[in-house]
Amino acid sequence: MLQSLLFLFAVTTLVVATLTTVVFLCGGTLRGGAHFEISLVSRPLFYFLTSRFYP
Repeated sequence: MLQSLLFLFAVTTLVVATLTTVVFLCGGTLRGGAHFEISLVSRPLFYFLTSRFYP
């Protein structure tokens, strides 16, 4: 159970890092776009992880 949760966390961290890098490389979208992109990904992920830990 814990192993799969750690694997899930590692994969999602990798995905978020990749998304952030892609948005950063896109250039001028960093000011408005990157924050929206990151919050769009991390917010549901945060709720998902907290709901898994605290049912």
